[in-house]
Amino acid sequence: MGWLICLIIFGLTTITGIAMKISTQNTSDYPVPLIVVMVLLNVFFFIKYRKSQAVNIAEKKRMKELAKRTVTAKHHAGLPLSPGTICNIIYEKGCISITGGGNSFELAKNKITDISPGPISGQSTVVYGYGSYLIITYRVGEEIKYIRFKFLEEDYKSRKKAKKWREELSRQAVGNGMDRTIQL
Repeated sequence: MGWLICLIIFGLTTITGIAMKISTQNTSDYPVPLIVVMVLLNVFFFIKYRKSQAVNIAEKKRMKELAKRTVTAKHHAGLPLSPGTICNIIYEKGCISITGGGNSFELAKNKITDISPGPISGQSTVVYGYGSYLIITYRVGEEIKYIRFKFLEEDYKSRKKAKKWREELSRQAVGNGMDRTIQL
């Protein structure tokens, strides 16, 4: 915004200078080199303004793309965080990144066995409480572990994103021929 204000101020000053030069026909009132300097400053500020606009557009696009891959939820269990810690869960190309409570965690997609978004019902509500949860089940060696998050309120968009993640994860597992069978 600052570049735009400078551009407007210098543009008005340049136009005023040119108009004064034309109307007075007196070179001592407003020297030609000053007009040239003002025009060059206008070009400089215009270029700076355009570059800042391009950066803003690129940043907005990046933020919008990141928002499509991010779910915000409360940590419930499975990570060394306090229950109720607000976390951002980001579906990355090769992993799921989780940030919350000043900590960052990454879970490789090839370790994930399931992503289950949705409400908890039945007897589980006695243990977990009512609400919608995101449960990420994964393997560490032969051991199965999980991370559980509670969606903020009834966040339909977050549940929808998590369902897409589940579908993509299933397609990748089938496409990669991953064997998710565990011998009991």
